[in-house]
Amino acid sequence: MIRHNNVPDVNNQAENKVEKFLSQTNERLKEEFTYFKDFMTNLKENITEKEFEEDLTAYLMKIIGLA
Repeated sequence: MIRHNNVPDVNNQAENKVEKFLSQTNERLKEEFTYFKDFMTNLKENITEKEFEEDLTAYLMKIIGLA
């Protein structure tokens, strides 16, 4: 929704659901959520295979670190 800005968040429903979920998690997950949100929002569309591999590796390492 944020990345392409073409799906409206009617009455902030999506944002409210995210906030509700995060309110039930610990502080570390709340902080890490920002990384994932920024990663998905700012992911480059025209990147090399090497850049994609590096970005995906960093993303997956964050997920593993949370598990």
